[in-house]
Amino acid sequence: MRPTALVLGLTATLTLIAAGCSDRSAAAGPKPYPLNTCPITGEKLGSMGEPITVIKDGYEVKFCCQECVDKFTKHPSKVMDKVKSAHEPTPHMGG
Repeated sequence: MRPTALVLGLTATLTLIAAGCSDRSAAAGPKPYPLNTCPITGEKLGSMGEPITVIKDGYEVKFCCQECVDKFTKHPSKVMDKVKSAHEPTPHMGG
């Protein structure tokens, strides 16, 4: 193999490896839904059939029914705030 071809082959391989490693968070998948209730109605998930899962901004969000998904689609920010805050650690009280 010629040195130029070897260098080009190694460069292409290293580029592919770097591209595969650069976005590990996307490869890990979305953060799981932290609640056991629908963020719209407060109903326990599964009480109205199989929950509907939507992925938004790297988070799973689960709903009790399609109507709640539709409401979420129109105004997602309030629900996303609730989901994201449920992922934050709670401060420890005491001393």
